Amino acid sequence: MIKLKKLVYCVLILVLLSQSIASFAAQDIFYDILTSDDALYEQDFDNDGDIPLEEYQPMLEEYEPDSEYVPQEDEQDVYINVDESATLSVAVDSSPSVAMDIDWTVIPPKTFDTAFDLPLDGMFHFPLTGSELQTALDNANPGDVIVLEAGVTYVGNFILPYKPYDRGQWIYIVSSEFMHLPEGVRVTLDDLVHMPRLVAPLPPNAPAGPATIQAMSRANHYRFVGIEIASDWDQRSSTVWNIVNLNVKGTDDSFPNWGWGTGPDYLDRITAADLPNNIIFDRVVIRGTPTGNIRRGINMDARYIAVIDSHISEIHEVGADNMTIGATGGPGPFMIINNFLESACMAIMFGGGDAPCETLMPSDITI
Repeated sequence: MIKLKKLVYCVLILVLLSQSIASFAAQDIFYDILTSDDALYEQDFDNDGDIPLEEYQPMLEEYEPDSEYVPQEDEQDVYINVDESATLSVAVDSSPSVAMDIDWTVIPPKTFDTAFDLPLDGMFHFPLTGSELQTALDNANPGDVIVLEAGVTYVGNFILPYKPYDRGQWIYIVSSEFMHLPEGVRVTLDDLVHMPRLVAPLPPNAPAGPATIQAMSRANHYRFVGIEIASDWDQRSSTVWNIVNLNVKGTDDSFPNWGWGTGPDYLDRITAADLPNNIIFDRVVIRGTPTGNIRRGINMDARYIAVIDSHISEIHEVGADNMTIGATGGPGPFMIINNFLESACMAIMFGGGDAPCETLMPSDITI
């Protein structure tokens, strides 16, 4: 009799253990399902981890890892649009749980007209020296053309001043032989014979000095055609930050901060309207020297900037990132079309640092 009772007790214990093991195993399987990459939903567990079998058994029966998930009515929808510039725009509703419905509609980036259209109704300026070129830039009005003599070197740190855009026209700065550089055809170094040369003066001592071209705040509607823009800096003791600087913050410590100060709050005063805008580099050559530290060919912290059919090379710096074209705080749009771009580190970089605010993040980029 005693042996029979012991046998019954052993059977009861085995039954209870098998039920507990089965319950925990099922719970572990369900937890794995809920937390796997294939699952698009999650369930909160009680503090003790106990989930009644009747609550998850139907879900276990319906779960098929290879089947297409169908969102439930109470789940959250997330819509993501991916445009050609790899920008994601996400709209999320206020439902409590998470599901994803992806709309892969392509949204083209914003662009602007870059067609060559030489003004003929304004004045023509013919400077022959660097100082005369700066005077022409200061005095020119929208609709004027500044003609630079091919083969002539213009030395200076040239400033693009702000001009009210009230005539709906651009200021063109062109080579006297631009007709030898067909529109839509990328220039090469062999085309330098048809170009004037703009170059910053070499300082007597380090630092390397400011950019060859610097835009003032709100400078707008300038087009360079058939121009070489260069730096002759050939040392590594310091760095030319930008050959062309469209950043109104004044990246170079030795260069005035046009339109802004250097106080701790100057970034808070910058808006998109204050940035240089509508500046096109068309069939230009921008280059440094084989040995000099050059951080960027063009700093494009600006709006509506295009580089087309151009050549940028000899951009390199020891111990730092360098790129032919870079932008951190310019909202665009940017059009970089049919160019030769050569640097020791990166050809193009957007980002790499914090924009002053979310409205000045680089976007609408066409390459």
